[in-house]
Amino acid sequence: MSSIFIMINSKDPSEYIKSGKAKFEAKDYEGAIDDYSKAIDIDPMNFDILWKRGVANSRLGFHKEANKDFKKILEKAEYIERGKEKFGIQDY
Repeated sequence: MSSIFIMINSKDPSEYIKSGKAKFEAKDYEGAIDDYSKAIDIDPMNFDILWKRGVANSRLGFHKEANKDFKKILEKAEYIERGKEKFGIQDY
């Protein structure tokens, strides 16, 4: 399997996401997980990145790790919804 390497010199998660997507499409799931993890370090509230890393882990059979990412998405979404509800009733 050939490896895809993209030089990233930025703290912008979009470059890691782009690199992770290219690696995922090339079935380099470990490389994709590494890039998605770096993007998550920069932008931990990006549900899309968590989802993509979870899917890559699942493709490698790492279902426990995948489920951790999916669980984080659900937990974060729940907190956001609670915040919206409290804001709506002016419970700051």
